[in-house]
Amino acid sequence: MTEGEIRELCETFFDAYQDRRRRTYDDRIVDAFHDGFVIRYQLHGVQNTGHRGSLWICIVGRVRDGRITRIDEYMDSGRFAAWAGAEGGGT
Repeated sequence: MTEGEIRELCETFFDAYQDRRRRTYDDRIVDAFHDGFVIRYQLHGVQNTGHRGSLWICIVGRVRDGRITRIDEYMDSGRFAAWAGAEGGGT
């Protein structure tokens, strides 16, 4: 696959995966290379409690034969409690 095709595969996957009522992946930055991609984005979500939060995420993906074969997700775990609306977490 070309880097352009890999970038398109990545964008299509994240477009389908997000749930516009509860979770969106905004401000996406996609870097594609010969067998994968890196995508950075801001996750905006609404918890069941109604709490709204955002968190920056980075995903490294591997692609083979037109399919995503592996995804490794990285986030700042120190900010996760605030994103989730945990007591004392604040935003």
